[in-house]
Amino acid sequence: MSSPASSPLTRPATHTLSEAESKAFLEPFGVSIAPERVVATAEAAVAAAEEIGWPVVAKLCGDTIAHKTERGLVRLHLTGADA
Repeated sequence: MSSPASSPLTRPATHTLSEAESKAFLEPFGVSIAPERVVATAEAAVAAAEEIGWPVVAKLCGDTIAHKTERGLVRLHLTGADA
């Protein structure tokens, strides 16, 4: 668990939590998080999807990227390597 100094709640109210920070904040409260992997290549994404199991969701991730869906940075219901 993060220390109070690095907790998302100690940041200014103007700070938007990244997806990773949001999940780390919610986990201690028992919120279920779907299995996920962070990958850097299409080949690694296919390998991760094979490990997790299809269908999967693909998202661009980064600490400064908010509103991924609105920006077209999310792909849903991917069912195979050719998707």
